Order: sequence, then structure tokens, then C-alpha cells
Amino acid sequence: PVASMAPRSAAGGLGAQGGAVRQRQAAAPAQAGPQAKVLEKQMLEHMARREFTRALHLYRSLERSGRDGGFSEELYATFVQSSVRVGKVDIVEQMIRTMRSHGMTPSLQFWQSTLKIMSSRKYYSACLNMYFQFGRSIPTDKVLFSCLINAALEVGDPQAAASMLSKYE
Repeated sequence: PVASMAPRSAAGGLGAQGGAVRQRQAAAPAQAGPQAKVLEKQMLEHMARREFTRALHLYRSLERSGRDGGFSEELYATFVQSSVRVGKVDIVEQMIRTMRSHGMTPSLQFWQSTLKIMSSRKYYSACLNMYFQFGRSIPTDKVLFSCLINAALEVGDPQAAASMLSKYE
């Protein structure tokens, strides 16, 4: 089963009020304050207890109120891992877009863990969508390109695999 990677709203937000959230963020960038750290800890604890839906609802409520900034890469990585585990792959793309909108650049480790879990769960089309949308942000790495080339071959796109191989060389 391959999940869609389409954004949920034209503004790219997870919730129905994504446009308003994005406008507030542009006007007043969020800072990592003590409250953000407390909320981040709560979300991480929810996910550690396998309460993904509860963590996502908290995140979405923060997003709607424009308080979804100031979080660590660890939180986004945990959301990504949990999203894939519960089959909500569309959330992966949104989390990466949110990271970027807050000025974060996902690390090599983030990309490796993301593409490895997506490949292991056979979300090959989603892996390729990640590459086509975020390719310039994805570092040239043996592990990453192994996942991506395998994904291209699994979905029957040898031209994409050849293109990625030439970029890796």
C-alpha cells in the first residue's frame, strides 16, 4: 500500500487553517521558549507510549494557534518515524515542509532514518516523491541513494534509478 504524499491544504498546513497559521509564522517567527520545550516533551512522551494520534492532535492545535515553532529535529524525526509506523505517510512530507518553513535543515541522520523506514515499510512511491520534492535538500549519501535507487526499481522506473545513480557518482 502506497500512501499519497499530497499536502492537505493549499497553504501546506496540516489543519484546515493552514493559511492563517503560515501568515502568523511569517509575521512573528516562533522562538524555542520554555513552553515550547514542555510541549515538545509532552508530544515525545505521547509517541514513546505509542499515542501517536494524541501527539498529532496536540501538534495540530499548536499549529492552528501559530505556536508550532521552536521544536527540535528530534521531535520532527519522531513524528516521521511514528507516522510511517502507523501508515500516515502523508504527514512525513508535511513535517519536512514545516521544518523548512521554520528555517531548519534536516540532517543526514534525519534523511537516513526517514528513507530507511519508508523503504523498509515498502513506501517506495513515497520515497521517490520525497526525492522529487526535496532532492536538493537531500545530501548525497550511499545509504540514501541506495534506498532511493531501490525504490525507483521497485516501482518500475529504471530511468529514475539511472538518473539518481549518475548524480551519486
